[in-house]
Amino acid sequence: MNPYERRSILLFSALYTGGILLLYSLVGFWYYQKETRRINAEERVALSLYESRCARLTKLDPTGKPCAIETPDFSASKALLRRELTIASLITLVLGGALSVALALAVLRPIRRNYRMMDAFIHAMIHDLGTPISAARINIDALADTALSPQQLKRVGRITRALQRLSALQDQMRLALVRSEAAYSDSEFDLCVLLHELREFSELIDCTCKHALTIRADRTMIERMIENLPSNAVKYNRDNRRITLRLEEHTLIIQDHGIGIRRPDRVFERYYREASSMSGMGLGLGIVQMICRHYNLPLHLESRLREGTTVRIDFRPITLHYSSLKEPHA
Repeated sequence: MNPYERRSILLFSALYTGGILLLYSLVGFWYYQKETRRINAEERVALSLYESRCARLTKLDPTGKPCAIETPDFSASKALLRRELTIASLITLVLGGALSVALALAVLRPIRRNYRMMDAFIHAMIHDLGTPISAARINIDALADTALSPQQLKRVGRITRALQRLSALQDQMRLALVRSEAAYSDSEFDLCVLLHELREFSELIDCTCKHALTIRADRTMIERMIENLPSNAVKYNRDNRRITLRLEEHTLIIQDHGIGIRRPDRVFERYYREASSMSGMGLGLGIVQMICRHYNLPLHLESRLREGTTVRIDFRPITLHYSSLKEPHA
């Protein structure tokens, strides 16, 4: 069960149990008031009878001794009423909580089945994509060794870039399903160098490093994590505005001026897409969050509709060394 399913079950259980307790409280309050009024009425009748009987006994006994009849006491009845209501409240709470969890699981069952089908579909796609990609690469390499005209070389280049995009999609789908710690192989590298390599992803990306930052992590994972952020920014960009990547001390800042995000709280969910018309499977930002959690990197996202989005990632937990650059790389 993933965190989103647990959160949904907890929220549904809290709302359902809270609703039952609220209804029970109203009914219980009405019942308590009614029973209290009944007991008070019986107490008044009993006290009235007690006073009249004591008055008659006093007239018959001229010695003036106190009334020998026991004073009526209804405190035990009131205590019993409160105890019964308390026990009923606890039973209602336990049964309501159990019923809410059972209902939440029943409601989530088809959703969880769809998620499992989606995961199985992605696993099959990852496996099936490998064969045609490998065959296409072998044939492209064979073509590269032959004499080709400039126009043919241009076409081969386009095919090569298309294969690279297919390989990137395959890696992204595989990474989205990674659950094993063995998938990470850490090494030391300069994050600033990696950022400038990613700048080639789009002509709209500007990259600035104020510091040289050496970190220890899986370079492929960090590259995949960072690459997903500007790729999303390019996808939802407007008017070909610039997208900036800035490395300031330990913090990487990715800023765009795109359409913004309506639900920033949901963008890291797997398969979530705000615009169904856009390409993609809703996996990219989930990968970003997964890798940040693995390395305990603080991740902060701010977004405003029609203004843009800013993402900050703090690399201090995996920083080995950083130093100021005489001339910031741009």
